[in-house]
Amino acid sequence: MNTVNKTPQEIIVVVTTLPLTLDWGETPENTTATVTLGVKLREYLLRLGFSNSQLLSIVVSLLTQGKIRVEFRNNVERITLKSMNDRMLRPQAVTLFDNFIQSISNGDQTPSPSATQRIIVQQPKPPQYQNLPTTPRRLY
Repeated sequence: MNTVNKTPQEIIVVVTTLPLTLDWGETPENTTATVTLGVKLREYLLRLGFSNSQLLSIVVSLLTQGKIRVEFRNNVERITLKSMNDRMLRPQAVTLFDNFIQSISNGDQTPSPSATQRIIVQQPKPPQYQNLPTTPRRLY
């Protein structure tokens, strides 16, 4: 695990894509591609968004375990590191991901005040209000 200073553009991954079964019963074929982690991250950023914690989980699992399976609505992707020497510890993986996101978001411009994100955290309902039957409403 000697990848302290690597960037996603330097880490090679093998992506095997299996489309889900077609309606008429044909079995789809697997496709395999070798790309950099940077390319795959950019693709997932478009699908999942910059602030998605699932993307962080995918990257950290891949970089710490060496492989991951990601299921989407229309396909399944198996991603493995081409070299298991690219594995790293969790703090290093999180730092690599954070640096990548920061480099993309600060790429051509400085952060503006309009880029603020709104996050709402709601506390769970108290136990006395959970799972209460509701009375049907009458329409008059």
